[in-house]
Amino acid sequence: MDWLEERSNADYLLMSEIHRKAKSEIIDKNDPKDIWLLQKTHWHAQSLVPSRQLEVLDEFFKSDKRRENYTFDEGLAIAGASYYLTFDFYLSAIANYEIGLQFYYERLDETCKDKQYSSFFTGVLNTLIESDEVNSCFDAALIELKKFISSKIKPISWRQLASYIPIENSQLNAPESYEPLKDRQYKQLKDWRNGKNLPSFLKLERFVSAICEKLCDLDSSALLVYFRISRGIDTKIQVCFEQTESEKLIPIFNEIIGQYPAYFKYYSERENSAI
Repeated sequence: MDWLEERSNADYLLMSEIHRKAKSEIIDKNDPKDIWLLQKTHWHAQSLVPSRQLEVLDEFFKSDKRRENYTFDEGLAIAGASYYLTFDFYLSAIANYEIGLQFYYERLDETCKDKQYSSFFTGVLNTLIESDEVNSCFDAALIELKKFISSKIKPISWRQLASYIPIENSQLNAPESYEPLKDRQYKQLKDWRNGKNLPSFLKLERFVSAICEKLCDLDSSALLVYFRISRGIDTKIQVCFEQTESEKLIPIFNEIIGQYPAYFKYYSERENSAI
């Protein structure tokens, strides 16, 4: 049974229990405290959310304190704890994707078992939270790709990387087409890094395929998934920011995302022990 099936079954059983107890009037389905008491056991058993974050939520649901009486920092701590729950699923899913990818490569090539496998997305998320030049998770993925190519294949500049961006014929005939093609590609890459005019899935696929075909022998399908994951992370973070509208969330997200190596380690050890 893979992780997603296991997690889905656990979630289904939890919802079934909530529905059954509400129907039997053992709990009040409209009382968040009753629902949380059932959920808490589930989160302890099925997630890697730190206990201290579950305790924050436990105190919140058990308290009779009116919401308007919470200080801003208290409310931020509660919001942060809830975001741990939100991102637990995504970090678990990414870790299991990377581990599954590792096993897939080992089935294709037995010699891969003798190689030390490193998590590409750990590098992406570390860059996201540590680099002063990064603007988004998508940007961090581009930075990590450039780092990988420069260290494993040959040094490459941003302009050289941009040269693999496909430019449509319609764009070539646009009024600004007097600009050299390489300048237009470079401007487009700068836009991507700044979260502007992001590529469609098809354009991203063509960009990644060109890099893997002409520049380095990477798995284009896997690399494309990494970029799509990074876009998803950016979207989720943006939604959370819009809910609170506070820069104080940044260190909270850095802490949450910084948990990813622990997720990767936990699921790697679990999968290896099952072999």
